[in-house]
Formats: sequence, structure tokens, C-alpha cells
Amino acid sequence: MKRISMIAGVLLAGAGFMLSCNKDKMDHLYDNRTVQDVRSNSGVRIVNLSTHNQVIANNDTLTNYVVLSYLDDKWRYPATKYFPDKGRLATTWTVPRDLFQNNGNAHLKIETKELTVGERPVELDVNDDYNNPSDYYIIRGPLLLTGNIPEVNKIPRSVEAPSRPDHFKIRIVNLASGIRRPDAGQERVDGPMSLAFADGTPVSATTSNIAPGHWSEYVEVPYGTYQFRVMTSTGTQVTASGGAREENAAMIDRATSTITLGSVQPVVTGLTYAPIRTYQPGEYTRSSLRRRYCPMRFPVVMMNPVLPKTLFRS
Repeated sequence: MKRISMIAGVLLAGAGFMLSCNKDKMDHLYDNRTVQDVRSNSGVRIVNLSTHNQVIANNDTLTNYVVLSYLDDKWRYPATKYFPDKGRLATTWTVPRDLFQNNGNAHLKIETKELTVGERPVELDVNDDYNNPSDYYIIRGPLLLTGNIPEVNKIPRSVEAPSRPDHFKIRIVNLASGIRRPDAGQERVDGPMSLAFADGTPVSATTSNIAPGHWSEYVEVPYGTYQFRVMTSTGTQVTASGGAREENAAMIDRATSTITLGSVQPVVTGLTYAPIRTYQPGEYTRSSLRRRYCPMRFPVVMMNPVLPKTLFRS
């Protein structure tokens, strides 16, 4: 009898173990989003056309202030809460709403942290106005540039959708300035600018002959594949910035404003760097600015997503 009781106890324990194994278990969930917390953006966007890469907001450091050598991999830059990619300010940054104080203002200090001496810091007060979204363009300082365009330029931004669902909106902002101590024979590209298609045809009279320090109204263009160009009044195409280092896309011949080949004895190629990028439908701004070691600054296309459904290439 005792033996039967022991066998029954073993069977009951085994049945309990089997039942416990049949319970539903939650799978492990992984959140691979770059920004994982609940955060809303303001209507303020910083457009960084300078070499600055660090941000302090209301005396709170938002970036990592880490400097790596030129031989280190850039992915080693530690991420921060507000800059989860590399922990540094890039070209565009939409300021989160939680950085603004109760009066709707935020004080920003934007500066450079590199191995070499950078430009002087820029400090600005930004205001989040729901009905009037704005971009704050930051350009190079008076140490390198000439002209009357300030380092910080507040420019209103439209967030209204295009009037036709199969179109997007684009405009041009001209922040071109002269360069101090230019080389002899250097081509001047600091005058009025126009937005054109790849063959040089103007996009619209609205986006043509925009004087320095001014911007055009938006024009609507059908979705499609385009190569937009920023042209000077003399027909010179403003080169884009960036590109692979081995392509020498940043080495510009000052007399022709085109890419050079080689470093010891550069050869003029007659080509202009124009990258291809994909954007969501919405509104875009193409801006022009000059940089130090070449006679022009780049055209930049920036996105305001309005109807994020399909993609088109610019």
C-alpha cells in the first residue's frame, strides 16, 4: 500500500510538471528604435551649416563632447539621450519640446569640439511658436566669411501640405557670403542664386535670382526623380558637400568650382559633386552657403514630412 502511494505521488508530481510546462510564455521583445522614450518635437529646427557639433541647452549638456582621432572609427562616439546616433550635432536637429521652459523659450549654446581649434561658439534664444514653425540657420563666422549675413538666421518654415497630393514643395534659401583672403582667379559665387533642374532649366521664376540673405516662397513640383541644381547668375553650378574621401568631392578647383582629381598635383575634372538621395513627400528647402577652402558652399535639401506615404528621389 505504501508502494502504491509513492507511485501515485510521483505521477501527480510529473503531471504537475507537465502542466507547468504548458503555460503560455511571453517572447522576449527587443526595442531597436533609436529614440525609445515618448518625446514630442517642437516647431524649432536647427540647420547647422557650420562646423559646430556640440549643444548645451539651458546650461544642460546634450552632446558627448568626446573627441576621437582621425584613425578611430566614428561609430565609437557614445550616444546621448537627445543625440542617439553619435552623440553629436549633425546638419539638422529638431529641438524636442521638453527642452523649452514654461515661457516657450530655450537658450542654446552651439560650439565645436575637435582636435583642432574650432570656430567661436554661437549662443541663441529660440522660441517654440506652434503657429509659426521656424528654422535657425547657423553659418560660418566672420573669421572666414565677409558680408552682412549674420551667423544665426531665423527663417520661417511652412508645414502645410501641397495643394495637390501628387506634388511636393521646394524653395531656395541663399546664405552665400564672400570668403576672406580669396585666391587670385577664384570664381565668385556669392551673388543671387536660382534653383534649376539638371539641364539648367529654372524650376520657377519664384525660385530664381534670390539675393543673399533672402529666401523664396515654396513652389510645387510633381513627384519624380530629379537632380536639382543651385546656379549663380553667371551659370556656375554650386557644388554639394560630402562624398567619399577617396573621391576628393571636397577638393574644389577655385577657378572653375569643379572637383579635382589627385592631391599632389590636382587635375581639374570639370565635374560637380551632386549626390542622389531619397526623401519622403513634403516640403523641402535648398540652401546655398560658402565654405572656407572652396569658392562655394553646398546646396542642402531639408525635409518637412507632411504625407509620409511614398518616396521619391531628388
